[in-house]
Amino acid sequence: MSDYSPTSEPAWESDEEISTSGSGSDHIIVTEHLAFESAQGSGKISMKLKLEKYAELLCVRRVTGTIFLHADGRDEKVHIGNLIANIVDRTALNSRETPAYLDEMLRPGTRFDKDVFDCFAKMYDEHGHTLPALAAQSEAVQSDVIMFIEEFELFRRYHSKGYGEIALRVFHHAMLNLPDGYAFNGTVLLKPYSMDAGPIPNQDPYEVEGRLLRFYRKCGYEVWYEEEGREIGKRIMGRTLPPWP
Repeated sequence: MSDYSPTSEPAWESDEEISTSGSGSDHIIVTEHLAFESAQGSGKISMKLKLEKYAELLCVRRVTGTIFLHADGRDEKVHIGNLIANIVDRTALNSRETPAYLDEMLRPGTRFDKDVFDCFAKMYDEHGHTLPALAAQSEAVQSDVIMFIEEFELFRRYHSKGYGEIALRVFHHAMLNLPDGYAFNGTVLLKPYSMDAGPIPNQDPYEVEGRLLRFYRKCGYEVWYEEEGREIGKRIMGRTLPPWP
């Protein structure tokens, strides 16, 4: 169980900066804060997010986040982790008026990122139809926008304090409440090893992955895909923002 939790009446605060250059590098910077309190202390978890387009890709918007802790009674704001995600717009069309993600995310030799490519290759065939392994989640997989969390890392000294759950809650809230044209309403995917900040000495990697599975389940994610055997990193977890009815 977490030692920390948001207050019963979440105290959300946010500020934003939008910059558009007209050159394909439009971006928005948003900082979202959430107050927490517990028997051990109180303060705020904040996340500074930057969303930007890729000039060379039609369907992908990159999200980078920096996570901070500001404990009550302390002047300094401490950097405690990072987040990287990719938002894929399945409705974006290329010059042939066909979905750009079919070329940019699914064709061998055009891999944007190994984990993202691998995830999409397990979900869709070359025409964008849901593969049988994800049939139970077909409605979510066919969402217009799909976000893959490539990395969610808390520095190890901040593990097991409840900060991770609060940080993901801040992230989810921020993405849902971005300004028009940036707000995210769709399916979120991840592999349950991305919170681990590197190898942990003398710990069984399967135990680590099991702990991460439990962590992400507490944050609303479920296992949507897994391969037979005990190979690490082969599961895909997912959820929707907001949840499907």
